[in-house]
Amino acid sequence: MVKLSKDEIITRVRLFLDESGVNEGEFLATAEIASDESDESELDAMIEARVLEAIRYVHGNADILLLSDAPIYDIEIEAEYADIGQTVGQYKLPADCLRVCQVYYESWPRRIIDEEIIHSGEAGYSMLSDKYATGTRERPKVGQDGDDELFLYSKGDGDDKGHVKYLLFPTWEASDNGGGEIVEVCRKVVDAFFYYLAGLTCMTLGDERQGGFFQQAAELMGKEIKA
Repeated sequence: MVKLSKDEIITRVRLFLDESGVNEGEFLATAEIASDESDESELDAMIEARVLEAIRYVHGNADILLLSDAPIYDIEIEAEYADIGQTVGQYKLPADCLRVCQVYYESWPRRIIDEEIIHSGEAGYSMLSDKYATGTRERPKVGQDGDDELFLYSKGDGDDKGHVKYLLFPTWEASDNGGGEIVEVCRKVVDAFFYYLAGLTCMTLGDERQGGFFQQAAELMGKEIKA
């Protein structure tokens, strides 16, 4: 994860706007802003106001492979399920979880990504309680009950360790060196975040170039662009 300060974000987005010829001055003039200094602070405020929205969108919609540096949390609760004769890992997600990226035990041959998780209410969820159809170490499955609890079918032998990778809703946090507030963005989607934020700023300014920024962000997020 990359830590970005407000100043870094504002400077980068301003550069994007300048390079694309976005004329924020015309918009700000219509708002009857008195001085150049006021113009500057007004635009900075516009950019800052959309930062968290931009991170939520990019983290929530990017290709899962681009979120490989999402934080990892350990599975600490495991229970023996008699009906299937296996040990199942359980993990309660926090209320501010934005997106589950990967779920796995270290013995599993592959990791389960978000779109493969079987949610309660889906056809395959009840099959997780069937000893012949449930997941195993060789063919793992993950279920999610409601919004907040994951079940990993199933744990391997010995000291097999389970993990969940997920992203929280972004928030501003105090920097370690006392240099103001920061936000964290997954390393491979930092550029997508800047482009998307530039697009949101153009939306606020009423500038039609927002579409180009959004398209560039989508491409950097690994999303297919329809002609």
